Order: sequence, then structure tokens, then C-alpha cells
Amino acid sequence: MVESYPTTEMDVAFQLGRIHLERAHQGIDNVCNKGVVDWLFPDSLHLRPYRQVYQLNDGDFLNKKIVRNLEQRTAVEKILNCSSRGAPYIVFGPPGTGKTVTIVEAIYQLLRMTQKKILVCAPANAACDMLASKLIPYCERNQLIRVHSETRERSTITPQIQQYSNMTSKGEFLPIKGSDLNHYRIVVTTLIFIGKFSGFKPDAVFIDEAAQALEPDVCVPLGIIRPEASIVLAGDPKQLGPIVQSNVAREYGLGVSMLERLMDTQETYKNQDPNFITMLIKNFRSHPDILDLPNKLFYEEKLQAISQEPINDPISRTSVYPKISSLFPVVKVANGLNAAGHAVEFCAVSAKERREGRSPSYFNPAEADMALKYVITLVHLKFHPDFQVKPSDIGIITPYIRQVYKIKLLLQAHGLNDVEVGSTESFQGREKRIIIISTVRAQHDLLKHDEKYSLGFVKKEKRFNVAMTRAISKLIVIGCPAVLATDEKWRGYMQMCRNFGAYYGAPYEERTKEKKKQIVDRFDSFPKFSNVKAEQ
Repeated sequence: MVESYPTTEMDVAFQLGRIHLERAHQGIDNVCNKGVVDWLFPDSLHLRPYRQVYQLNDGDFLNKKIVRNLEQRTAVEKILNCSSRGAPYIVFGPPGTGKTVTIVEAIYQLLRMTQKKILVCAPANAACDMLASKLIPYCERNQLIRVHSETRERSTITPQIQQYSNMTSKGEFLPIKGSDLNHYRIVVTTLIFIGKFSGFKPDAVFIDEAAQALEPDVCVPLGIIRPEASIVLAGDPKQLGPIVQSNVAREYGLGVSMLERLMDTQETYKNQDPNFITMLIKNFRSHPDILDLPNKLFYEEKLQAISQEPINDPISRTSVYPKISSLFPVVKVANGLNAAGHAVEFCAVSAKERREGRSPSYFNPAEADMALKYVITLVHLKFHPDFQVKPSDIGIITPYIRQVYKIKLLLQAHGLNDVEVGSTESFQGREKRIIIISTVRAQHDLLKHDEKYSLGFVKKEKRFNVAMTRAISKLIVIGCPAVLATDEKWRGYMQMCRNFGAYYGAPYEERTKEKKKQIVDRFDSFPKFSNVKAEQ
């Protein structure tokens, strides 16, 4: 029997959604028409005198840990007293320094001690939900509202968030006017969606993850604020910035966030005046060894690793690679055997990456297989039950989506679905007890391909910084040392692992200046090369 198929031909076209662009354009127009432009170039502002109105005592703080954290406490008090006087106040929050805790505390104090209406925004729904969930325990139902777009996926909204939002118990989104939002003290929504509500006039605007936001998007909430309003930008310009696909837009500076532009170009912030900017320096997340290299490369060695949790975690004192051989006899421990173990580890793999069809994304089967071996070994390690490694404790980061798919398939085949695998972008703002990084790239000539498509880790500073600062207790990097050695950041990581005795896998001898000189001298010692050199 021959199967019959429909013969109707169909033409499918995908149209660009213009709402985002229209609201960004409108936001820029509003900023210009309302005279807010000078606020975005604070060096030209004639600032009114600063006067401290509110004084916080130790017992006033919602989070008692902030009382002993000078930087967090300073940021909260300065925001409460509007010390930046029209210019945006910047909370510079490197990884794990409690940026979200700080701005939540500042919002709470404004709610408690003033009558201001507060708008809280972020580029993405996930960040907005997280902020709302932190604020909800301290707000009445009539004080806070989380406003969703009617196009949002309902399954991603938790019951807690739903109760404080415009979503009904039946999963329907209630229509809201801008004037309705004026009845609430705190409104939480995305940068773009707030542009729908022209009747809402907040007295204070908090923008979290501001280093990831396009500057026109930030103009959307700034275009609706009241005169004399206060603006707070929170983020880390040393991590991934706005995603810009257009080369023309990038050339005009749209690849740089407002927060980064202010910090790079305005003397107001370069001087580190606490009335305008506070850098949080106490890291509550990572083991000191994990934080060491990013701290030196990106944060002028100002960060202080103060958490005891990763130091007391036995996985930070365990060499994992040597234990792989007990489960997989084909894996030989040829070098770097260190029973003590450290929080950082490097596994050298020499194998070519591959590509399927015309896809620009690469994968490396050997690295994927090694990542699987690491995961299996980690969950089989015998620790006290409180420290036993669970698959959900592990995150795997790789810069190529094809490698993400390959690793996921391997893990699923072994029942390890709870291991999270994703790109660098998907892990920004996240943390895991154990992070495994598969760098994939193994051919020098393909580094130009990565540069063209903005892929990979090698020579990508912000992507490197994000990937290397997600781990709490253990960071494991799998990669080709010959390719990674072309970048000083990766050379620094591999050298640190060598110093710790935590460099494993395929042998590789770095070509130092002395090694290169020895090679050149050997060539010069051959008569035919010497004669050619003499004739020239």
C-alpha cells in the first residue's frame, strides 16, 4: 500500500516583532524630551548639595549580615539618602558579592522609611521573578505587584509569584493600566514591558543586571520617572554585556551597556566616590583558589573570599582525575598525581573537534566523553552523606551549542539528567557546587572562525570570567593545552594547576621563551641553515 501525503504547498515566513524596538525608540524620545539626558552624563551635571536625611541603626537592617559588611551597608545608606543627586547610583557587584541582597535591602529601606513609589526592572523575566521572590516576604499584597506580559509562558511562573501578580488562579493575565500601578509601592517588571504603562510615575528606579541591558532598553523606564527621581544600576561590567547581532549597532556603541559606559567614560565614577558608586568586595560564593585568577585579571585583587563552606567541602580537597582510573581502567594517570587535591583541576585532552553539516557550531567527542567520566566519578565518590555529590550539584559549561547537545545525550544515556549543561550565557548569574568546563577548541586555525562568529572561550575575556566564577567548591577544566596556551588567561589557569599538582591528562610542555630560544639555536647549529644565513 502506497502512503499518500498532502500536496498543498505552503510558504512560511517569520516576521520580526517590532514591539521591543518601538518601546526602546519611545524610551529614548522620552529621555530626550523630559531633559533626562544630562543624568546619563553625570560629569556635566550641576549637582545639588548632598544632605543625609536618614540614619540606619544596626537593628534597622532586614539582613543582619549587611551590618558587618561595610560596602553593602554604604550602598544601602547612600541609595536611601539619594547621595548621587540625579546621577545614577551604581552598585558594582562582582560574582558572589551579594549584589541582589544589597539592592533588596535598599528597596526595603525605601519602602519602610519613605513614601516613594519604586520601580524594579531587569532585562529578563527570570531576574524579575527572583527579585520579586526576595521582596514578597516583606510586602503586603497591596504593596507589591509583579507585572507579566500576556505573551509570557505561564508554566514558568511560580505560585508565590502568581499571588502577587496580574495572573489569576486560572492562568489568565488581567489587563492593567499605568494608573493602576500607582496604587502599589513596588512594581516589578521587565525593562521593555514597563514601556506600556505611560501613566505610571515612579520616584525611584532599580535596574538589576544592568550590565547585560542595551542602553536603549534602560531608557524605557528612565523615560517615565518623575523629576528628582533616583536611579540605581546594579551589575558587573566585567561579565557578559548586551547581545548585539548588528555590526553597525556594535560600531555605534550599543554593545556597551549604560553601566559600563558610565564607569569607563565618566570621572564621576572613575574616582570611586561612594556617593555615586560602591564596589562590593566580599565574595560569599567561591573557594579562594577558584576566585584567585579572576580576581587578579578583572578586579584588581580587591575581592575577598570569605565563605567557609567551600573550604570545608571535601570535594575541594579531592583530586578527581586519578579516581577516574578506578572506574575506567583505560584512563591512565600519567602525570600530576596529587592525593591532597585542590579546588581547581585541569584535564588536558588532545583530540580534534568536529562539525555536523553546515552548522557553525563545533563539538569535541573526546572532551564530551571525559566530561561524562568526571560526572560518573564525582557521584561515586564516598563522602559523609552531608557532602555526597548529587548530579544536581554539577554544572557543565561549554561555549558551543552542539557540544551542549552531545554532552546532554551522553548524560541522559547514563541516567544523569539532573546535571545541568549549558552555554556560558545560560550560566551567567548562576552558581553550582561543581563546575566542569569543556572548551572544545583544539585547532589553532579555527580561532579566527570563533572571532568571526563571537564563539568560544579563547581570547573572550568576559566569557572566560563568567565561566570561571560559577563554581563554589570545585572547578574542572577540560581542554587542549596547545590551543589554550595561546591566551594568557588560560595559560595562567593551567600554570596554577601545575603549581598545585592538579594538571592531568595528555602531556604538554609549554613553549616558554627559553624553549623557543633552544629550538632556534638547534636550527642555527645545522650547517645548511648556517650557510643560508651567511649568504643572506
